[in-house]
Amino acid sequence: MRRFAQGRWALALALAAWLLAPAGAVRAQDAKAPPDAAKPAADAKPAAEEKPHTETAAPVDLDDKEEQRKDAEDEKKRAEEAESAKKWRAKTPKDAEEQEMAMQRTMGRRTTRFITRASQLFSDKKYDESNQVLARLNPKRLNAYERAMVFKYQAYNAYGKENVPVAIDLLRKALAEKILTKQDSQDILFQIAQMQMGKDDFESAIGTLKEWFAGAEKPGASAYFTLAICHYQLRNLDEALEPARKAIELAETPQQGWFQLLLAIYLTKEDYASATPVLADLLETYPTVGKAYWIQLATLYGVQKDIPRALAIMQLAHRQKLLDEDSSVRKLASLLQSEDIPIRSVKVLEQGFEAKILKEDETAYELLGNSWILAREADKAEPALLKAAELSSKGTLFVRLGQVRLLKEDYDGAKVALKNALEKGGLDDPGSVELLLGITYYNAGQAGEARSWFAKSRRSEKSRPTADAWLKHIDEELQKQSGESGAVGM
Repeated sequence: MRRFAQGRWALALALAAWLLAPAGAVRAQDAKAPPDAAKPAADAKPAAEEKPHTETAAPVDLDDKEEQRKDAEDEKKRAEEAESAKKWRAKTPKDAEEQEMAMQRTMGRRTTRFITRASQLFSDKKYDESNQVLARLNPKRLNAYERAMVFKYQAYNAYGKENVPVAIDLLRKALAEKILTKQDSQDILFQIAQMQMGKDDFESAIGTLKEWFAGAEKPGASAYFTLAICHYQLRNLDEALEPARKAIELAETPQQGWFQLLLAIYLTKEDYASATPVLADLLETYPTVGKAYWIQLATLYGVQKDIPRALAIMQLAHRQKLLDEDSSVRKLASLLQSEDIPIRSVKVLEQGFEAKILKEDETAYELLGNSWILAREADKAEPALLKAAELSSKGTLFVRLGQVRLLKEDYDGAKVALKNALEKGGLDDPGSVELLLGITYYNAGQAGEARSWFAKSRRSEKSRPTADAWLKHIDEELQKQSGESGAVGM
């Protein structure tokens, strides 16, 4: 399987989406305020409610005097709100914790202006300038949430500059502030895992994903697929198997790549019985995924000796005009032969020749000739076998042609074919061909010539017993004929 890698700019776009959200924003579902109406700073608005900037927004003037005056007023107001918060008594420890975290997840006006400007520069791919803006924010004067946001934006600048290790380190620092919402923290962990995968550091990515899974309430199919990919790249097939299966199980309509990953795992493990239904499901869900998968499914059935299903799949692919390669046409023809459907095999081969899919070589014509023979059409088999024999570098196919002609009692044609076989050479046992020539001449009524060929065939240890039997028979016959001639002469 091709190595899994995230495109840098695909991830950069995802990061940009974060940056274009309201500065210091908290997801609505995570920014729940305590329910008690008596809580302090009831009119305080979280950073999530600030109007987000867009790419067309005017650049923020960080040194504008009026803006700086407003920043100072904002700092004073926030200090007063913090002091007021200390006087509030929560009904439960959980309420107190939620109130405290909600109050801390805010950004001052000045910090918001600087981060907004930094995000504008990031969007313009001016990463160094973006970092210069962020550097003007003194970490000692920032609260935990503001520091986390600065670390996060610095990480995205580092990633934009393809400095992945620095980006990961900065995202880890953002998490270490322990102020981000659970969802934000989970998103950052997943981003770190993606960055590690992009650097082929699958071992670290697995560790990060385990952190992510530990905090995930209901992991989705894509998360399991991502974990499976990491294990597969490290050839940890057993570890990859379960998350790969889980990804498909959870998805309403699994993606094509998810099927392909699970299939690759099973095939690498040579678990063909398990691979077969996965491939069948892939083809059912994505029938146009590619002809190679249809051939592969037929092969899997064949490996498991389920020839009828292998043939059914190949015929279905043929009807869909997916068999447009030489090897696939031959495979279908061979399957049809094995299932004793030779006429259909002939038709498939002839269509392959006509469509210029089949290469006109000895094996293709031999396959066609054999199909005609199995269909008991010896006359129609001859032209194909002759073509195959002429194209071959050995005489073996001329022997096959001679046998066909001998069965048809075309002795003259058989003689020619068998002699061509000996002349072309490359035979495993020339003596057996000489034996056939002896039989051919004998059946043609030429016992003397037959005896000569039987005598030659004795050099073959395999043919010698049969040749000796024929020689004895011919000698007895000739002797009988001689005796009868002598008696007539007397």
